[in-house]
Amino acid sequence: MRAHGVEVVFTKPVSLQSELCNLKPPRDKLQRKDVVYKVDCGECGVSYIGETAQRFTDRAKQHQYSVRTEDDNNGFFVHAAHHHGVGGEEERGTGVELFKWDEAQFLDADRHWKRRKIKESLYINAYKAKQGSSLMNLEKGARVDPCWGALNDLILEEGERRVKARQKWVRRFGKKMGAGKGGRVSWSQRPRLRRSDRLMKKRRISHPDEEDPGAICALLGAMKLNVWGGEEGYSVSLEQEEGKSGGKGRAKRARKRRVRIS
Repeated sequence: MRAHGVEVVFTKPVSLQSELCNLKPPRDKLQRKDVVYKVDCGECGVSYIGETAQRFTDRAKQHQYSVRTEDDNNGFFVHAAHHHGVGGEEERGTGVELFKWDEAQFLDADRHWKRRKIKESLYINAYKAKQGSSLMNLEKGARVDPCWGALNDLILEEGERRVKARQKWVRRFGKKMGAGKGGRVSWSQRPRLRRSDRLMKKRRISHPDEEDPGAICALLGAMKLNVWGGEEGYSVSLEQEEGKSGGKGRAKRARKRRVRIS
């Protein structure tokens, strides 16, 4: 083969271990980092929206420490003290159990800190407009132009889409397989796991935890001159078009979003 300019490379053959065993431990969703997260109060349902470059578990521990030490600059403690009577000599060190830390939702993800700050502010403004200022946040986040208020519905839709995408992933591809078993997958689950892997490769489906710029990043690109609150008088309208995009003989419905700035 070398005489014809073809190099031969020997690879490891397929074995029973590679076909039947899944040695990779399951990834805990709360270990994600570079995210915009939302934590709800278990008593009244009020939400807190924040962003972090750390793993969410580490950021949650910092919030819990602030609640136990009664930090007046922390939104979780202020909410627990004003609405649920936490604080004082008798209630010192309590209040952490009020919040659903294990059920945190990740609205968005971005490795770039400035874009992540902007996204946090956009989600805070959108949820405040929807819930009538009922958020635990003490600050609004980064300063953004008021014209973004016209896109609150799209921003909420983007957050819900990401949350549902990950829930759908767990249902279809068994991300929770082996949970609580040290990463081991039972014999009955292994055929399903192999079918899921083949389906993912065939349809070119990526995991929702991977970085996906999404609609908000597209809007940031379209409005980058105005995102930091530049000139006044901008008017923003959102246009949506539905069409068909074909690929390999299959017609797919695609929705195009266009932002018009005048």
